[in-house]
Amino acid sequence: MGYNVYRGSKHGGPYTKINPELEPGTVYTDHTVAGGATYYYVVTSVDAEAESVYSNEIKAAIPSP
Repeated sequence: MGYNVYRGSKHGGPYTKINPELEPGTVYTDHTVAGGATYYYVVTSVDAEAESVYSNEIKAAIPSP
């Protein structure tokens, strides 16, 4: 079915879902980041029956403009 992408501002969460609809593919671009900030992302997979647990977390440090 697809994936949900979640973002947090601290390691370990809490996380907030940032995609408005299920993502069909495995590539997602977050266009709402701020320069100089650090974000933590997790994803879940969603099928007809349930949503998975969070994936491993990744960290993204956004360069200052």
